[in-house]
Amino acid sequence: MLSDELRRKGQIAWDYSDWNQLIERKGLTGERIDALFRQYSSMESTSELLSDFERQAAELGFLTRDIRRLRESARTYVLNGIAGGALIQVQISAAIRTHLDSLNEGLRRSTLDYLLANCPIAVAEHFSEADTRTAAYIIEYLRHC
Repeated sequence: MLSDELRRKGQIAWDYSDWNQLIERKGLTGERIDALFRQYSSMESTSELLSDFERQAAELGFLTRDIRRLRESARTYVLNGIAGGALIQVQISAAIRTHLDSLNEGLRRSTLDYLLANCPIAVAEHFSEADTRTAAYIIEYLRHC
């Protein structure tokens, strides 16, 4: 929770000559605090979210064997967020949500494929595997759309 995040930020204790590096490694922004509160005050349990994930993946036309593989990536993505994650996890989540904001209607397979092919650079660099990106996009769609 917030105390865990503050403790994690306080673990490394050397001086920084670069202010931006100090903020990135040691700072806790209002955005990060808001994200932590949203993350830990959510009523939606992990199992419910993963169940919704399976239904959404099936609606998108993924085969059963693909859904099983994607579900594991989705589970890892969700649990990394619950574990407090790093600032990069919050930034990736925000980048995906912003990218999903371009949707004019519900998520369709062709739209998902387009979004994945044109995902932000930070998402592509952090999630190099297609399954992980796909799972993250579906999870964020379920959380925020």
